[in-house]
Order: sequence, then C-alpha cells, then structure tokens
Amino acid sequence: MSKSSREEGSWLDDAFDENKAKAELERAQGGSTKAAGCGCVVVVVALVCLLVFTLVSGVGILSSL
Repeated sequence: MSKSSREEGSWLDDAFDENKAKAELERAQGGSTKAAGCGCVVVVVALVCLLVFTLVSGVGILSSL
C-alpha cells in the first residue's frame, strides 16, 4: 500500500472513528463552556458599570435641584 492510499484510507475512516468523534465533541463542548463563562462575566461587569453610572448621574441630578 502506498503512502497516498494509506492517507486516503485514513481520511475515509475518520468519519467512522467513534473515539475521534467523541474526543472532538468533548473538545468542542469545553470551548463553548469557557466562552459562555467569559461572556457572562463581561455582561455582569458591563451591567455593574451601567448601574454605577446611573446612580452617579441620579445623584448629580438630585443635587442640582
């Protein structure tokens, strides 16, 4: 068997390799979980900053009355 036919056979067998598919699925799920966690942290920080800005603006408006 030549090198190119071995590579071609390996490429064709990849679709039916359950262990490789399972490893790819676990890797994909782990990455999305980390991204979702980072996104949540960014949203919480943005909301806290918005709340602080709103409170400071409200105090400024009330003090000018």
